[in-house]
Amino acid sequence: LASMDAEELHATVDAALASVPQAIGVNNHMGSLLTSNRESMDVFMAALAQRQELFFVDSKTTSQSAVRLAASAAGVTAVERHVFLDNEPRSKHIRNQLQELVKHAQKHGHALAIGHPYPATIAALEVWDPHSVGVELISLQDYIHWVSAKNKLAIN
Repeated sequence: LASMDAEELHATVDAALASVPQAIGVNNHMGSLLTSNRESMDVFMAALAQRQELFFVDSKTTSQSAVRLAASAAGVTAVERHVFLDNEPRSKHIRNQLQELVKHAQKHGHALAIGHPYPATIAALEVWDPHSVGVELISLQDYIHWVSAKNKLAIN
């Protein structure tokens, strides 16, 4: 929460990660206010940086996100979603969002979508054939590695 001080934020991160010891990354489900606060994100990313190999997926629920800057400063790998599949959990909207995902992937060579396990989302994904539209699905962990490698090449 944006109202938490540094100590509370660290304790919350520690407790959350202890409850899911197999976690490989973190995502903001709620928290536009927190992710837009650079000071809070610096504290949060410092807490993540203490754990090796954890990444952060920014839901980009605000255009004022401080995630990228804070993650970079802390040495935490962070990526942003390109498409939110089910911010409107209706079948037609989700199918349209899948089309947007494909457009982004075709234009940029990659795309990241996020969504919820809503019945409509699951149903849309069960019938969607990414190969028929020329895209390949990969795991989030593989995507993170691919983006990290691409960014290292761009820096060098």
